Amino acid sequence: MTKDILKISLLASTLLVPANAVFAQDDTKKGSAAKLLEEIVIRGTKRNNAEALQSVPSQVAAYGTAQLEARQVVTLEDLTMSTPNVALDGIGTAPGVANFSIRGQGLNSSIPSIDPTVGVFIDGVYIGMSHGVLTDMFDMESVEIHKGPQGVLFGRNVTGGAVLLRSARPDGSSAISARFGAETGLEKSIAFSGQTALSEKLAAKISLQYTDDDGYFDNPTVGRKVGVNESLVIRSTFVLDATDNLSITGIWEHGNMEGDSAISQASAGENPLNPSEEILTVSENPGMSDVEWDQLTFEARYEFDEGSVTNIFGYRKVDALAFTDVDSTPLSLFDAGITSNQHQYSNEIRLNRNMSEDWELVTGLYFYDAMLTYEESRSLVFGSTRIGGGGVQDHQTFGAYANNFYKVTDGVTIQAGLRYSEETKDVTIHPLGSCTYEQVCGAGNDAADKWTNWTPKFGVSWQQSEDVMLYAHWARSYRAGGYNFRSPLSNPVAFGPERVDSFEGGMKATFLDGKLRVNSAVFYNKLDNMQREVNLSDPVIGVFQDISNTASADVKGAELDVIFLVNDNFAINVGLGYLDGDYTDILVDLSGDGIINDSDLALNIPRLSKGTANVGFTYDVNLDSGDLITLRGDWAYRSPAAFTDRNHGNFNAYNMFNAGISFAPESANWGLSIYGKNLGNEVLLGGVTVLPFAAYGGSYFAPMREGRRWGAELTFSF
Repeated sequence: MTKDILKISLLASTLLVPANAVFAQDDTKKGSAAKLLEEIVIRGTKRNNAEALQSVPSQVAAYGTAQLEARQVVTLEDLTMSTPNVALDGIGTAPGVANFSIRGQGLNSSIPSIDPTVGVFIDGVYIGMSHGVLTDMFDMESVEIHKGPQGVLFGRNVTGGAVLLRSARPDGSSAISARFGAETGLEKSIAFSGQTALSEKLAAKISLQYTDDDGYFDNPTVGRKVGVNESLVIRSTFVLDATDNLSITGIWEHGNMEGDSAISQASAGENPLNPSEEILTVSENPGMSDVEWDQLTFEARYEFDEGSVTNIFGYRKVDALAFTDVDSTPLSLFDAGITSNQHQYSNEIRLNRNMSEDWELVTGLYFYDAMLTYEESRSLVFGSTRIGGGGVQDHQTFGAYANNFYKVTDGVTIQAGLRYSEETKDVTIHPLGSCTYEQVCGAGNDAADKWTNWTPKFGVSWQQSEDVMLYAHWARSYRAGGYNFRSPLSNPVAFGPERVDSFEGGMKATFLDGKLRVNSAVFYNKLDNMQREVNLSDPVIGVFQDISNTASADVKGAELDVIFLVNDNFAINVGLGYLDGDYTDILVDLSGDGIINDSDLALNIPRLSKGTANVGFTYDVNLDSGDLITLRGDWAYRSPAAFTDRNHGNFNAYNMFNAGISFAPESANWGLSIYGKNLGNEVLLGGVTVLPFAAYGGSYFAPMREGRRWGAELTFSF
């Protein structure tokens, strides 16, 4: 099916782009080193005009097309440690599922009824189910990583921050670009984009990315490589300039990922809480995974003298199926099958208006409606126990917000914003064990709840000079309450919202005539009613995942991002991050001793890595012929972190070394890149779930990303 769609898409692309399209000429080719300091504009602040990154009074890691190319970014996970205190990892239970963490705010669950701490937005549309997010970055115009609570502009589920992806728009010219890649595995990929003007007012673009991965890990149990994956993403975009004031953008995306399920370590060895840090030969049944999604986005923008009105409508449908060998051994001790289906509608209408010469208002209304169905089956100890469960959820959210920017003096600006949110979740839950996967579950248990809250933000910024800005702000945000679809309990009990109050101060500066960029911040986050997943080994159901409000905590941190253009051909980038967190109040027993005491307070906060660091360089060699060679290398580090509240299972310390070389001839519009990633061949884990020792042989479920990889890319632009 995927290959048939690929053939149809290639034919459509050929028809879309005129036969007389020519090479796009570039007489002023700029090296990759200089591109790292090119001005980047961001749209995540939702102001009337896109803002330059350095003028935004908060910490945002932003990457435009030039920066993504300079960093040789292929997928979103390639940015996982590109900036301090950020992890853009997959959860690992199934391929392509995002589980992001910013400033220690993350979650350890692939249960789709559990909302994230880092919201993902594609072309302005909130992604309510995280399948299909970790795809190819080809033809992406920008990636923005907004750190810290973003409750005023984005509502719930952005307590850690927000990741914004924006696909490239057609500009009315006729052009074609293509990329062919191969990577250790063997993984083959092709990406294509074509655009043209269909009329004086209508421009169109189509792009596709296709990947065929033969698998990375050796598996003698099945006699082949595992980690097989085939994916296809097609995106078509139309931009209509209906009038001088009104523009309409329509985007349709279809995606499909299918192949093996998560690839995991198995034997716990001497210490069942710390998996191996080496890439291993695996032995489990590779299972299967199949995710398919469609997304439709319409954006209309009307401009008038004092501002603009913008409306963004989004629809997304996701169907996901996975079968995973949880015990990760050749034996059939713990197998799980999961089916998730979700469709969502959302609409946001926003008014930007200059109320006076010094006062800008951003205000809007937001509505979101989603229906989620989740079914899970488990086969335990050679099929001697078979259980099933799941649930159905009807989810609605309404929000209204206003954000104000008032210029007190030429250098001082005050920001004040407030959002009202109202959320309803109506569920029917089938507890794990209430049926088996051969049966249709019964009527289930019904429950419903409603939460309302106000999320404020207040800040001040001082443009000390043209190149230096200081800022400080306080912001509040909530992570939504909800229900656990993976619980054996017969009485559905909702867990409440998690609240984060953040105090942040920082500096954004450029020195040495723009050749040195220094962004830094210190922050203090107060977390109340922390919403966490306590994994409990259970001999009957394998693992009991209890979702509840567990504790309150304080998290302090600092981060530094530096880019230095030593000369026109040589750039260095450095990032440092620090986090320190402690529990201040315990609401449930976390340590497992049956009581709440000092042993609970002494536990480490899950997913909080105390230290992150990255250092990289980019060096351009300009040949006498005019051709350009670019050398790039980087190192990133992340310190260990606990996996669960009970500290059962730990993420290992992680070092990543990457390197690459690229060649761009002066006289032709093609380029060649050769790269190596994770050259130290270290393990990056997506989780560490310890299973009952006696019944399952002391194994754990510890999904891994691939180790050392070599690759090459050939690009063309016409």
